[in-house]
Amino acid sequence: MDDIDYFVIGENIIFIPTKRLIIDGVNRKEIKLQVPASMCFEKLLKKQGEVISQNELIDFGWGEKRKSGVSTNAYYQSILHLRKNLENVGLFDIIDTIPRNGLRINKKIKVSCVYLSESASAEGSDDLYHRPASAVIADLRVKSQPEPEQNNAAVDVTVATTVATRRESPLPFVRDIHQSKGVTRTEFINTASKKWRKQAPFMALAVTLLPIFVYFWPAQNDGVFSDYIKLNSKKCAIYAADNKHSLSEIQGLMDKSGLPCTSQSKTFFTASPMGTRINFISCTTYDEHTQNCRSLTIMKDIKVKP
Repeated sequence: MDDIDYFVIGENIIFIPTKRLIIDGVNRKEIKLQVPASMCFEKLLKKQGEVISQNELIDFGWGEKRKSGVSTNAYYQSILHLRKNLENVGLFDIIDTIPRNGLRINKKIKVSCVYLSESASAEGSDDLYHRPASAVIADLRVKSQPEPEQNNAAVDVTVATTVATRRESPLPFVRDIHQSKGVTRTEFINTASKKWRKQAPFMALAVTLLPIFVYFWPAQNDGVFSDYIKLNSKKCAIYAADNKHSLSEIQGLMDKSGLPCTSQSKTFFTASPMGTRINFISCTTYDEHTQNCRSLTIMKDIKVKP
């Protein structure tokens, strides 16, 4: 199975492992995955229906880097990154969590493989999902571009000709400005120099403050959690992927699950649209240098009335 060009998931989604791209064929949306997340997704798709352990996914997803040590937090963040981006293209509940065993691709999801030999023989075909991955990407990107209006063709030619002519000047923008306002080149340069001297103190202040900003910024940036919403909790820091669940509801689930809520802890919460799967990443320590986290997934069965 090493000669797979790309996977077709459902009817409209393709995943190209070599490009780390998930493409929505209907909405013409492209999403690029992080390397470990892409590798783990490829492993899961190749073994659809089989439970893949955390250690096996780390071995495949991080490769040689695993020898230097891959934290559990790094693994959970990569899987969460994968889940969120799959949901962005409409693939909800595609990855099943098997407690204390690992992950697997839902057996009910239709997954097809397009091999290199198959896609190469279909070069030039109109079938979106039976051509080389490069052709699929090119087709999607071309179709996503707005078509130019016919009456703009003459204008485009004129602009192109004008730009080509003006390139003979080393500083065309300077020439245009002083010609349009009746200002000589020397006067223009002197005016610009005066403005620069007025702005210099502010530029110096910005350069001075920049290292301070860079130093403190990483501690506030939570990577894949940067777009989460911080809830108004007085006990601990709780972040949610959206505002569909109230703070009291989330705290109630945390209490029932035995998750800590202290001034030092951080908890990240997400749930599938139907509420069939609830995910917590609970961190007793989470800063720039240290992350001590564990993941909890709560599955809920939906009872359908006859």
